[in-house]
Amino acid sequence: MNENVIALANEGRPKREKYFVYLGEMSSYGEILEKETVGIAFQREGSISFRMKLWMFYKTPYVLVPVKDDRTKYIVYSVEDSSSDERVKGFWNKVGVAELCGNYLKVKLYLLPENLFLSLFSEKQTTQNLKEVA
Repeated sequence: MNENVIALANEGRPKREKYFVYLGEMSSYGEILEKETVGIAFQREGSISFRMKLWMFYKTPYVLVPVKDDRTKYIVYSVEDSSSDERVKGFWNKVGVAELCGNYLKVKLYLLPENLFLSLFSEKQTTQNLKEVA
């Protein structure tokens, strides 16, 4: 019975892919060094933007939106919902930038000294590649 309820709830919604966000340095070969998973990102099917969650700031969602003139660059916004008098408003605050670097988006949040890397290989693709190697 529960399976049917879940199937109906997800029906009609666009599928979304899950990606991992890493902390580290990029080598000259385009590989991430000292890889540590620090969050996740999601992208809905057909969308060009990402929704990101960082473990350290789990209650704050972030949205990465491509720049109109240059699709290799993104602007990072934090999303803040506020509600008063039965009205819900959303505020998007610019908190960083990102740029395409090989198979990653290199994310620079203004208040963090480290770079974050959003892998452009979805969780499904990463799992499939690991199975092929094994």
